[in-house]
Amino acid sequence: HPKIAGFDTAVEITRRALGERFTEAFKKKINLAHIPSNPPTLEGLEDYIRGRGESRELAEAENVGWIQRQNGKVLVYEANGHLQKAPKDIRVGPLDVGKIEEVAGTYLMREYGNDFVLIGSTVNSFVDPVTGETLTKLEGVPIAPTESCKDCLERPLAQAAKELAFPLFLIDLRSAGGAALDAIDRDRENRFGHGGFQRFNSYEAYDALVFFDKASLGITLISCIKRSVNGQLHLNPTCL
Repeated sequence: HPKIAGFDTAVEITRRALGERFTEAFKKKINLAHIPSNPPTLEGLEDYIRGRGESRELAEAENVGWIQRQNGKVLVYEANGHLQKAPKDIRVGPLDVGKIEEVAGTYLMREYGNDFVLIGSTVNSFVDPVTGETLTKLEGVPIAPTESCKDCLERPLAQAAKELAFPLFLIDLRSAGGAALDAIDRDRENRFGHGGFQRFNSYEAYDALVFFDKASLGITLISCIKRSVNGQLHLNPTCL
């Protein structure tokens, strides 16, 4: 996307790294970070990942805006990291890229303000939908257990789920206070997919947060959330 700062640099880094494979890589959407031969410099890879990420995020926000202008309302179901309203640190394997300031959610927040409502979700552990056994891999990727992080948000949320005997709960961050706000309103690691954690402030990133103590692919998040007459967000009791 030509509007992205650093986009030309990212393209040039990609071109130098791939050489003759440059055109083929773009056609097949090959991720530069996964190419074992002719590796780019660390600095070049950081530029590439940041440029690629921000380019994709702006394109997504513009797509959402186009749909909204055609139909008036849009419900977007996607990974937290694309739609969140706050910047996050980016890690790709062992590579720490640093904060990426712009994601689709930050563009959408500036465009729509409070009309853009974001419900994030996170998980303590993943289980087999049939046997209930805790999974160690999902789609071939190892699952990073909550216990593997020192200060991730999932730790106090899992403890709250245990103390309250709730398998899942929703925190409306627009009205949260007390211990819940103390735990959420700061930069700390948050589960990012199932393979690891990224650092950001969930209070700034979301309007509400759903926590699953255990989750399987059989759970549909959208069907679990309902809005009351006064606008508050609640979980559908049939999900409990």
